[in-house]
Amino acid sequence: LYFIRPYALEVALIGVFILLYAVLEAVCLGVLYQVLQSTFVGSTTTAANGIISMINQFVNFLPINDKLIAGCALLIVVIGMKDIIGYYSQMMSASFGYNIWHDNQLKLYRKYIQADYLHSLNQKQGEVLYRIYTAPNTLGHTLTTIPQIIVELVKMAVIAAMLFSLAFRMTIVIIVFC
Repeated sequence: LYFIRPYALEVALIGVFILLYAVLEAVCLGVLYQVLQSTFVGSTTTAANGIISMINQFVNFLPINDKLIAGCALLIVVIGMKDIIGYYSQMMSASFGYNIWHDNQLKLYRKYIQADYLHSLNQKQGEVLYRIYTAPNTLGHTLTTIPQIIVELVKMAVIAAMLFSLAFRMTIVIIVFC
């Protein structure tokens, strides 16, 4: 947490983008469900709850008469928004990891430059290179990987909530047997 403290605003912004991406992933599945339902059933007026009913209301609000085409248009918009937000989320987390790596590498480099000459002679060359280059690189890579893990966990939770709202019993059967 010491390394992240100066970047609190970036961490918060990355967190918001991660949550927004996961929610849009669930909305994308909900819109796809609505499109498939209107394709095969022909009607979207079945008893739906939660996000599906909100999606049906939004599709009905669109100024397109055919609900299948309206659902497809909404699906295209949601997928586009999801991909743009996912791209910016990955870009910001990579930039964040690079900034942490760069700042810590500079701090270590300055410490070695200002260190006593005898201390520099007692250090092995490989150890100095490891501390200046490899250790901050590992930290930067870790801080880039953590947001990706969080995105996947949040996506799994949101998609599971979506599946439970659609068909609770079927979701339990799928979880048990898979």
